[in-house]
Amino acid sequence: MKPGRIVFFALLAALIALGAHFAGLFSSQEESKAQQPSFIAAIPKDTHAWIVAPGRVEPISEELRLGFDTPGILAAVHVEEGDSVSKGAVLAELVNAEHLARLDAATARVAAAKAEVQRTMSGSRPEEKREALAALEQAETVMRIARIEAERRASLLAQGLVDQETADRAARDYETAAAEHEMRRQQLLARDRGRREDIVIALSTLEAAQNEEAEARALLDKTRIHAPKGGNVLKIHRRAGEMVSVFFDSPVLTVGDISTLRLRVEVDERDVGRLRLGQRAYATAEGFGDARFWGTITRIGGLMGRKTVHSDSPSERKDTKVLETLVTLDEHPTLPVGLRMEVYIEDNR
Repeated sequence: MKPGRIVFFALLAALIALGAHFAGLFSSQEESKAQQPSFIAAIPKDTHAWIVAPGRVEPISEELRLGFDTPGILAAVHVEEGDSVSKGAVLAELVNAEHLARLDAATARVAAAKAEVQRTMSGSRPEEKREALAALEQAETVMRIARIEAERRASLLAQGLVDQETADRAARDYETAAAEHEMRRQQLLARDRGRREDIVIALSTLEAAQNEEAEARALLDKTRIHAPKGGNVLKIHRRAGEMVSVFFDSPVLTVGDISTLRLRVEVDERDVGRLRLGQRAYATAEGFGDARFWGTITRIGGLMGRKTVHSDSPSERKDTKVLETLVTLDEHPTLPVGLRMEVYIEDNR
């Protein structure tokens, strides 16, 4: 055999032996990996990850869109955007000259009815009459205020601005005040048995007049928007002279408590299992450069829903399910309500 052929076959044999060696080595490594416990393979390399989701800035009280529950022409808006308001302050009102006139007339009838009650009680001793009448008037005032408050709470409950417990408590207060009024009324009747019938008629007339006054006051109150809680005016939607209706959504202004801000974050359904109360998070926005606004998860929703916070990316999925999560910011940064932010939730499990 020629020397060249001998060299060729020798090299070929060496390559075959080397290949067999590496094949055996690879096979032994695979067997070694197969023998490892399964939990080792499940441990991620990065145990300090982030959940990334979009969110929007909102006030701690959420945004309250306030309107009237009666139609009319808007007479005035007494505040401007950015103003601070206190609970109960009148923010806007409709044209209500007719309602004011009705209230004045009802108040006059109450005064006349009280005078008649005093006249029919002239048979009793002056000091006893004054004492009994003063107690009755006080009870009437308390009952009237309780009635107005109960009606106002019921109206706010219908708008979703207070809870059922608050409305029920106001109704119970009115019932207590009405019972006290009836007791004082009976005490007043007992002061003069001889003129009982006249007193009954006078008191009934007074009660009817007071009911008319309360009704007129309640109707007048419907022409005004009161701040349900303290906060700031975020947006004014209507101006004086415009018509407002109750047949479609026509809020006059939006208010909210921005003393503390929070983020309403929409977490993708793939990440909801990684959420925990108390997790730390930070948010960024294009308009604030590299600034990071830190906060803590204070509420996790219980119902999946559709996305409402969208980016301008054409590749973004808009049909995915999300879970709303609230992140309360640590400090009070100057962030506009409604600003879209990118939120990074720390997941260091």
